[in-house]
Amino acid sequence: VLPDEVDVCHQRLAERGVEILEPPTDQARGHRTVYFSDPEGNILEVYAEI
Repeated sequence: VLPDEVDVCHQRLAERGVEILEPPTDQARGHRTVYFSDPEGNILEVYAEI
């Protein structure tokens, strides 16, 4: 995804009541990420190259 889409994903997930574990963040390794959990407790990530 594109970096701006990470923020859009975060917004849409939050609007649907998904547990956000880490809001959109620019990581040192050159990615913009958001971490969240699914209903079974699995940790998922959406990321983009920046």
